[in-house]
Amino acid sequence: MAFWSAEAIRKAAPQLSEQIQGGLFFPGTGHFLDPYQVVRELVRAAEANGVQFLKRQVLDACQEEHGVSLTTDQGALTARQVLIACGAHSAKLTAALTGKAVPLDTERGYHLMLPHEQHRLPFAVTSLERKFIMTPLSGGLRLAGTVEFAGLDRPANMQRAWQLHRLSQGLFRKDLSTQGATPWMGFRPSLPDSLPVIDRVCDARVLLAFGHQHLGLTQAAVTAEWVAELANGGQALRPYRLDRFY
Repeated sequence: MAFWSAEAIRKAAPQLSEQIQGGLFFPGTGHFLDPYQVVRELVRAAEANGVQFLKRQVLDACQEEHGVSLTTDQGALTARQVLIACGAHSAKLTAALTGKAVPLDTERGYHLMLPHEQHRLPFAVTSLERKFIMTPLSGGLRLAGTVEFAGLDRPANMQRAWQLHRLSQGLFRKDLSTQGATPWMGFRPSLPDSLPVIDRVCDARVLLAFGHQHLGLTQAAVTAEWVAELANGGQALRPYRLDRFY
Protein backbone atom coordinates (compact mmCIF):
# COMPACT_ATOMS: atom_id res chain seq x y z
CA MET A 1 0.00 0.00 0.00
CA ALA A 2 1.22 3.50 -0.82
CA PHE A 3 -0.11 6.99 -0.20
CA TRP A 4 -0.74 8.92 -3.41
CA SER A 5 -0.82 12.68 -3.57
CA ALA A 6 -3.26 14.52 -5.83
CA GLU A 7 -0.48 14.86 -8.39
CA ALA A 8 0.21 11.11 -8.40
CA ILE A 9 -3.49 10.33 -8.79
CA ARG A 10 -3.90 12.69 -11.75
CA LYS A 11 -0.81 11.21 -13.39
CA ALA A 12 -2.17 7.65 -13.09
CA ALA A 13 -5.84 8.47 -13.75
CA PRO A 14 -5.99 11.81 -15.55
CA GLN A 15 -9.76 11.62 -16.04
CA LEU A 16 -10.35 12.06 -12.33
CA SER A 17 -11.36 15.47 -11.00
CA GLU A 18 -8.93 17.92 -9.47
CA GLN A 19 -11.19 17.92 -6.42
CA ILE A 20 -9.56 14.63 -5.39
CA GLN A 21 -6.68 15.53 -3.09
CA GLY A 22 -5.19 12.18 -2.18
CA GLY A 23 -5.66 8.44 -1.97
CA LEU A 24 -4.25 5.02 -1.16
CA PHE A 25 -2.87 2.73 -3.87
CA PHE A 26 -3.02 -1.07 -3.41
CA PRO A 27 -0.77 -2.60 -6.10
CA GLY A 28 -1.50 -6.20 -5.06
CA THR A 29 -5.19 -6.15 -5.92
CA GLY A 30 -6.83 -7.14 -9.19
CA HIS A 31 -10.13 -8.02 -10.83
CA PHE A 32 -11.54 -9.98 -13.76
CA LEU A 33 -12.37 -7.92 -16.83
CA ASP A 34 -15.23 -10.30 -17.75
CA PRO A 35 -16.48 -12.53 -14.90
CA TYR A 36 -19.03 -14.27 -17.14
CA GLN A 37 -16.32 -15.23 -19.62
CA VAL A 38 -14.34 -16.74 -16.74
CA VAL A 39 -17.35 -18.91 -15.88
CA ARG A 40 -17.73 -19.99 -19.51
CA GLU A 41 -14.07 -21.00 -19.67
CA LEU A 42 -14.43 -23.01 -16.47
CA VAL A 43 -17.48 -24.78 -17.92
CA ARG A 44 -15.57 -25.65 -21.09
CA ALA A 45 -12.63 -26.98 -19.07
CA ALA A 46 -14.95 -29.08 -16.91
CA GLU A 47 -16.77 -30.53 -19.93
CA ALA A 48 -13.43 -31.39 -21.51
CA ASN A 49 -12.72 -33.45 -18.39
CA GLY A 50 -16.02 -35.35 -18.54
CA VAL A 51 -18.32 -33.17 -16.43
CA GLN A 52 -21.95 -33.12 -17.60
CA PHE A 53 -24.08 -30.02 -16.91
CA LEU A 54 -27.85 -30.29 -16.45
CA LYS A 55 -29.87 -27.08 -16.10
CA ARG A 56 -32.88 -27.97 -13.98
CA GLN A 57 -34.84 -26.40 -11.14
CA VAL A 58 -34.64 -28.52 -7.99
CA LEU A 59 -38.01 -28.42 -6.26
CA ASP A 60 -37.37 -30.78 -3.34
CA ALA A 61 -34.86 -33.27 -1.98
CA CYS A 62 -34.72 -36.18 0.44
CA GLN A 63 -32.23 -38.69 1.74
CA GLU A 64 -32.38 -42.32 0.68
CA GLU A 65 -30.58 -45.37 1.97
CA HIS A 66 -27.60 -45.01 -0.34
CA GLY A 67 -27.73 -41.40 -1.44
CA VAL A 68 -30.00 -38.47 -2.21
CA SER A 69 -33.07 -38.09 -4.38
CA LEU A 70 -33.81 -34.75 -6.06
CA THR A 71 -37.19 -33.75 -7.45
CA THR A 72 -36.73 -31.38 -10.41
CA ASP A 73 -38.94 -29.65 -12.94
CA GLN A 74 -37.75 -32.26 -15.46
CA GLY A 75 -38.13 -35.41 -13.39
CA ALA A 76 -36.26 -37.12 -10.57
CA LEU A 77 -32.52 -37.46 -10.12
CA THR A 78 -30.65 -39.68 -7.70
CA ALA A 79 -27.05 -39.37 -6.61
CA ARG A 80 -24.63 -40.94 -4.18
CA GLN A 81 -23.55 -37.47 -3.07
CA VAL A 82 -24.78 -33.92 -3.72
CA LEU A 83 -23.28 -30.48 -3.21
CA ILE A 84 -25.52 -27.57 -2.23
CA ALA A 85 -23.83 -24.45 -3.58
CA CYS A 86 -26.84 -22.32 -4.50
CA GLY A 87 -25.76 -19.07 -2.91
CA ALA A 88 -28.59 -17.23 -1.17
CA HIS A 89 -31.03 -19.92 -2.35
CA SER A 90 -29.29 -22.70 -0.39
CA ALA A 91 -31.34 -22.62 2.82
CA LYS A 92 -34.43 -24.44 1.51
CA LEU A 93 -32.54 -27.46 0.16
CA THR A 94 -30.31 -27.58 3.22
CA ALA A 95 -33.38 -27.71 5.46
CA ALA A 96 -35.00 -30.41 3.30
CA LEU A 97 -31.95 -32.68 3.50
CA THR A 98 -30.67 -31.96 7.02
CA GLY A 99 -33.77 -30.84 8.90
CA LYS A 100 -31.81 -27.78 10.09
CA ALA A 101 -32.77 -24.16 9.52
CA VAL A 102 -29.78 -22.11 8.38
CA PRO A 103 -29.84 -18.38 9.29
CA LEU A 104 -28.99 -17.47 5.69
CA ASP A 105 -30.09 -14.10 4.34
CA THR A 106 -29.20 -12.03 1.30
CA GLU A 107 -27.44 -8.70 1.10
CA ARG A 108 -28.96 -7.50 -2.16
CA GLY A 109 -26.31 -5.65 -4.12
CA TYR A 110 -26.85 -3.25 -7.00
CA HIS A 111 -24.62 -2.02 -9.77
CA LEU A 112 -24.90 0.22 -12.81
CA MET A 113 -22.97 -0.73 -15.96
CA LEU A 114 -21.94 2.14 -18.24
CA PRO A 115 -21.01 0.57 -21.61
CA HIS A 116 -19.44 3.70 -23.10
CA GLU A 117 -17.03 4.32 -20.22
CA GLN A 118 -14.78 1.24 -20.21
CA HIS A 119 -11.66 3.35 -20.88
CA ARG A 120 -12.33 6.12 -18.34
CA LEU A 121 -10.25 4.50 -15.55
CA PRO A 122 -7.07 2.38 -15.74
CA PHE A 123 -7.96 0.46 -12.56
CA ALA A 124 -10.72 0.19 -9.98
CA VAL A 125 -11.23 3.32 -7.87
CA THR A 126 -13.10 3.47 -4.56
CA SER A 127 -14.47 6.71 -3.13
CA LEU A 128 -13.80 6.78 0.61
CA GLU A 129 -16.37 9.49 1.30
CA ARG A 130 -19.12 8.17 -0.97
CA LYS A 131 -18.62 4.48 -0.16
CA PHE A 132 -18.79 2.98 -3.66
CA ILE A 133 -16.40 1.56 -6.23
CA MET A 134 -15.91 2.13 -9.98
CA THR A 135 -14.41 -0.85 -11.84
CA PRO A 136 -13.38 -0.91 -15.52
CA LEU A 137 -14.55 -4.11 -17.25
CA SER A 138 -14.47 -5.22 -20.86
CA GLY A 139 -18.18 -4.36 -21.13
CA GLY A 140 -17.96 -0.91 -19.58
CA LEU A 141 -17.42 0.85 -16.26
CA ARG A 142 -19.28 -0.79 -13.37
CA LEU A 143 -20.45 1.38 -10.48
CA ALA A 144 -21.27 -0.67 -7.39
CA GLY A 145 -21.46 -0.45 -3.63
CA THR A 146 -24.91 -0.70 -2.04
CA VAL A 147 -26.44 -3.25 0.32
CA GLU A 148 -30.13 -3.88 0.90
CA PHE A 149 -31.73 -6.38 3.27
CA ALA A 150 -34.96 -7.28 1.47
CA GLY A 151 -34.98 -11.07 1.07
CA LEU A 152 -35.26 -13.13 -2.09
CA ASP A 153 -38.77 -12.25 -3.22
CA ARG A 154 -39.20 -8.48 -2.98
CA PRO A 155 -38.93 -6.68 -6.36
CA ALA A 156 -35.65 -4.94 -7.10
CA ASN A 157 -35.41 -1.21 -6.35
CA MET A 158 -33.35 -0.08 -9.32
CA GLN A 159 -33.23 3.49 -8.04
CA ARG A 160 -30.43 2.20 -5.84
CA ALA A 161 -28.43 1.37 -8.97
CA TRP A 162 -29.08 4.75 -10.61
CA GLN A 163 -28.09 6.51 -7.38
CA LEU A 164 -24.55 5.27 -8.03
CA HIS A 165 -24.29 7.52 -11.08
CA ARG A 166 -25.22 10.50 -8.95
CA LEU A 167 -22.48 9.53 -6.50
CA SER A 168 -19.95 9.60 -9.34
CA GLN A 169 -20.70 13.20 -10.24
CA GLY A 170 -17.84 15.53 -9.35
CA LEU A 171 -15.27 12.73 -9.26
CA PHE A 172 -14.37 13.17 -12.95
CA ARG A 173 -13.40 16.14 -15.09
CA LYS A 174 -16.44 15.26 -17.23
CA ASP A 175 -19.46 13.40 -15.87
CA LEU A 176 -19.87 9.76 -16.86
CA SER A 177 -22.22 8.95 -19.74
CA THR A 178 -25.33 6.90 -18.95
CA GLN A 179 -26.05 6.13 -22.61
CA GLY A 180 -27.08 2.49 -22.82
CA ALA A 181 -26.60 2.05 -19.05
CA THR A 182 -28.02 -1.13 -17.48
CA PRO A 183 -28.92 -1.50 -13.77
CA TRP A 184 -28.55 -4.87 -12.05
CA MET A 185 -29.36 -6.47 -8.71
CA GLY A 186 -27.94 -9.69 -7.25
CA PHE A 187 -28.15 -11.72 -4.06
CA ARG A 188 -25.12 -11.92 -1.77
CA PRO A 189 -25.56 -14.97 0.50
CA SER A 190 -24.79 -13.86 4.05
CA LEU A 191 -24.65 -15.52 7.47
CA PRO A 192 -24.66 -13.79 10.89
CA ASP A 193 -20.98 -14.51 11.69
CA SER A 194 -19.71 -13.45 8.23
CA LEU A 195 -18.26 -16.92 7.56
CA PRO A 196 -19.46 -19.38 4.90
CA VAL A 197 -20.70 -22.91 5.49
CA ILE A 198 -18.26 -25.45 3.99
CA ASP A 199 -19.13 -28.85 5.39
CA ARG A 200 -20.10 -32.50 4.85
CA VAL A 201 -23.22 -33.80 6.61
CA CYS A 202 -25.74 -36.65 6.45
CA ASP A 203 -23.02 -39.35 6.48
CA ALA A 204 -21.18 -37.50 3.71
CA ARG A 205 -24.17 -37.72 1.35
CA VAL A 206 -24.53 -33.92 1.42
CA LEU A 207 -21.77 -31.37 0.91
CA LEU A 208 -22.38 -27.67 1.65
CA ALA A 209 -20.66 -24.58 0.25
CA PHE A 210 -22.50 -21.29 0.55
CA GLY A 211 -22.61 -18.02 2.47
CA HIS A 212 -19.56 -16.23 1.05
CA GLN A 213 -21.23 -12.80 1.18
CA HIS A 214 -19.27 -10.26 -0.93
CA LEU A 215 -16.35 -12.64 -1.49
CA GLY A 216 -17.75 -15.43 -3.65
CA LEU A 217 -15.38 -14.91 -6.55
CA THR A 218 -12.42 -14.24 -4.24
CA GLN A 219 -12.95 -17.42 -2.22
CA ALA A 220 -14.23 -19.69 -5.01
CA ALA A 221 -10.96 -21.49 -5.78
CA VAL A 222 -10.03 -22.35 -2.20
CA THR A 223 -13.63 -23.38 -1.50
CA ALA A 224 -13.51 -25.75 -4.46
CA GLU A 225 -10.32 -27.30 -3.09
CA TRP A 226 -11.94 -27.80 0.31
CA VAL A 227 -15.07 -29.31 -1.21
CA ALA A 228 -12.93 -31.78 -3.19
CA GLU A 229 -11.24 -32.81 0.06
CA LEU A 230 -14.61 -33.22 1.79
CA ALA A 231 -15.95 -35.32 -1.09
CA ASN A 232 -12.98 -37.65 -0.66
CA GLY A 233 -13.38 -38.12 3.09
CA GLY A 234 -11.78 -34.99 4.52
CA GLN A 235 -13.09 -33.32 7.65
CA ALA A 236 -14.66 -29.86 7.77
CA LEU A 237 -12.95 -27.10 9.73
CA ARG A 238 -15.02 -26.21 12.78
CA PRO A 239 -15.48 -22.45 12.06
CA TYR A 240 -17.21 -23.36 8.78
CA ARG A 241 -19.35 -26.27 9.92
CA LEU A 242 -23.14 -26.19 9.75
CA ASP A 243 -23.56 -27.28 13.38
CA ARG A 244 -22.07 -24.01 14.69
CA PHE A 245 -25.60 -22.56 14.41
CA TYR A 246 -27.30 -25.13 16.69
